[in-house]
Parts: sequence; structure tokens; C-alpha cells
Amino acid sequence: MISSIGTVPVGSTHPSDKQVTTGSASNSSRSTVTGAAVSDKTSVSVTDTVSLSPETANAIASGTNKPINGFNKYFPVRAGFTSTALSNAVTNPGMQTSSAGKNFTEVALDARVRMDAKYAAMSASGKPYDLNSREGVDSAALLGELDRRSLYAVSSNMGGLFTQDEQSTANSYMNQQLGLAMGLYAGPIRLAGEFAVTYGKTPTLTGDYASVGKAGVLFLDKVSNEEKSSVLWAVNRASAQRAYESGMELMGRTPENLDSDIPLVKLIRAAMATMQNEPGRGITTGSITNAAELRNQDWFKGFESQLDAALLETKSFLMGGH
Repeated sequence: MISSIGTVPVGSTHPSDKQVTTGSASNSSRSTVTGAAVSDKTSVSVTDTVSLSPETANAIASGTNKPINGFNKYFPVRAGFTSTALSNAVTNPGMQTSSAGKNFTEVALDARVRMDAKYAAMSASGKPYDLNSREGVDSAALLGELDRRSLYAVSSNMGGLFTQDEQSTANSYMNQQLGLAMGLYAGPIRLAGEFAVTYGKTPTLTGDYASVGKAGVLFLDKVSNEEKSSVLWAVNRASAQRAYESGMELMGRTPENLDSDIPLVKLIRAAMATMQNEPGRGITTGSITNAAELRNQDWFKGFESQLDAALLETKSFLMGGH
């Protein structure tokens, strides 16, 4: 879970020369978005109807993933492959290329085909895929054509098509995208200093946790309806808003209204609000990837009876095309 001071965990399945800094992102069990990537068994099935952005329309028309920002360097990739879809999602997580025009079952099947082709290409080169490749270049090659919606299909194990390692790696990149969007560095160690100089908005340098939380809200609001259907997304969305509001209060400023219309987020926000007057409820234990793990949180006590209805209402809300 994004903590109340605006940190975000960016888990990495690539231990070689990868790091998480600034803020600082945490992978501890007390304040994480998620420990390891786990299939979210509590997400509801929705059909995501979208309007294509100009960037998405252009990318589809050209048949390629063209860079729309300067974040490619933070997703280093094996020579001959691309990671452009991964980096494009940092500034436009709703951009659809690999998943465009497909229902979610088709998105998962397409991702499986693309990934199998990458495995085959790497093997054919004489250098098979290595999960622990330096700076994760093989993992970026494996998933580099997948937009965020496709990544979510992998991370949530849609259709049971993906291995645990594949789920974890996809989840790691999704967290990295969110972290970078919030100004929290995650990527090759050699580029950490450059990121700080280029973006210079990290909370450890500025003390501005409000902007970090707001950036998280704006990013999460742009993702697909399938991702929004998950408990994990709702917890992250509520946490980002709480970080923003807490940061504004620390600066003595009135926060703007960033409330979500999604019922599950509203319920989690109400539960989190109890932390302020009851500090003992303010600790998050373990990861929160499904309804059972949410119910187990001290800060959610007293709200459990409302959870099933909120999940159903969230499904109805998202299927209504909001």
C-alpha cells in the first residue's frame, strides 16, 4: 500500500543492478503496495470500453510502439528488442497498443503469444532468456511490447496462462511505472543520479509529498477498467489520495477534491480515515491483493460487512462504462 507520506514500493525481480530510491520506495511488509506479485483473486470481470487517445491511435496506425517520453532509458532492454510500451505507460498508462480492440480474454491470449515469441527469439539467438539478466534486460525484452492493460493480464494471471515468475515480473514493471510517474526512482543503479537531476521532485529533496500522492492519483485514474476492478488498485488509489491530502495538510494548505466515484475506493478511503484518530489502526500488515487480505487489516475493522456490496457495486459501476 502506498504509505501516508507518499512512498510507493517498486518490487524488482531483477536483482542485478536494479534499485529503488527516493522517497523512499519500500518493499517491507508494513507499508507495501504488494510483497511479491500475486494473482488477485478478488478482481471482478469487466469489459473495458475506451476511447483511443491520439497517441494510441497513431501507434496503432503505424503498427509500432513509438516513444512518447524520455523514460526508455529506465527500462534497458536486450539488443534487438524494444521496451517502448513499458516506458510509454509512465506518462500514459491508458495508452493501448498490444491490447487495443481486444476483450480481456483476448488480451491475455495475445500477451501469451507475444511472450512465447520473445522466448523463442532469445533462444534462437543462442542466448536464452535469463530472469536474472543484468539490469533486467531480458525481462524488458520479454514484456517490452505489452501496454499496461496487457501487463495487468499477465500480473493477474488472466486465464491461468502465466507462470508465477511472469506474474511477478509484470507486477514489478507496473510498480516501476507508477513509481516513476510519482517521482520515485526505480531502475538501473547507474541512472539514479541522473533521474534526481532531471526530475528533481523527489520527496526526500523537496518535502512535497502532496505532489507525489497527486501524481499517483492521476496515474491510477488512467488505467484500464480491468485493473480498476482489483482490490489492489483500489487500495493504491485510496492510499495515493491519502498521501496527497496528508502532504497538503503538512504544508498548511487545503487539498483539492480528488475523490473517486468507484465504490470500493470510497469504502477503503472511509476505513483509512479512521487511522487519524486511532493510531493503533494505522499499520498495514503484509500485502493487500484480495478481499481476504483487506479484511485482515486492523484499519479495515468495522468495515468488513460492507465489502461484498462494494465489490458488486464496483463491478456494476465499471461495466456501466464510467
